[in-house]
Amino acid sequence: MTQDGALLFPPRPDDTLTWDGYVASLRTLRIWAGARDDAELAAAVPDLTAQAIHEVLGERRHAVPDRRAAELIVRACLLLRGCSEEKIAQEQAEWRAAWDRVLGAGTREPKPPQGRAATLAASVLLPAVTGVVINLASSDTDDPWAWGALALLLAIHASVLLVGSSRWGRAALPAGVASVVAVAVTAGLLLVLQDRPQAACRPAAAAEFIKGPAVDRGLGVTWETGFACQNVRAPVYAEPSATSIRTGLLRQAVNILFCVTERDGEHWYRTAADEEKVGGGWGYVSERHVQAAHPVPGLVPCAGPTG
Repeated sequence: MTQDGALLFPPRPDDTLTWDGYVASLRTLRIWAGARDDAELAAAVPDLTAQAIHEVLGERRHAVPDRRAAELIVRACLLLRGCSEEKIAQEQAEWRAAWDRVLGAGTREPKPPQGRAATLAASVLLPAVTGVVINLASSDTDDPWAWGALALLLAIHASVLLVGSSRWGRAALPAGVASVVAVAVTAGLLLVLQDRPQAACRPAAAAEFIKGPAVDRGLGVTWETGFACQNVRAPVYAEPSATSIRTGLLRQAVNILFCVTERDGEHWYRTAADEEKVGGGWGYVSERHVQAAHPVPGLVPCAGPTG
């Protein structure tokens, strides 16, 4: 500093990374130059006007100050202090580098604020929970196609969020819209899968699906024939009720059904599980897991203790 308290060297923008900091430093330089007003400062440089100075340094300045006007302001301030052309060129280079630095900092993708973490998490969890609820409501919990569709959609949705996490993090609205779209597509896809056309069952010999004689001790019948129908992975119960003992599991995509009975408005089909647990795997599978028109045309009614 000099004896009167003025800075000996011209102020510089230092390491500022914002336009507010850049303009504040430029205003300090104008004060250092000692110009009485914008008109006096503009008069120092032929290509500079008071209006241009006001647009850069005024309270209603543009978001990004004009680069050429800023350099002319620097030149005018240094001329008023009697600096040499060499010194002016040196200082203008500093301000030019600062302008480029601030511009680069402004174009970088900002990191999502920590407060947006819940938004990003909800964007993935919302369609996931919705898809699971729909799947449970449709009772297709063992349908690999339904779960596969849900998993594929969620993977795509999560990838979009990860790739554009900075963009989603800046505002809740885009993330919310992405979630709503994902939920809508998930629901639609699962409902379409639930209502997809069912394949017709075909008459089949029991020996095609069961090794050895198809002796159904529960009903006291030896089955020779039945109907082969497509099904999803499904539990088999000892009685035509999901509250009864689970005797096995149908893993294969096609299994043979021997007879049908109805309970509480729901059709149950007699079959033998290919993964047995108790009772040789004999029991009933719900119509909800059999991909056919119900009851299966031509299938005989079940007789015996549970018929």
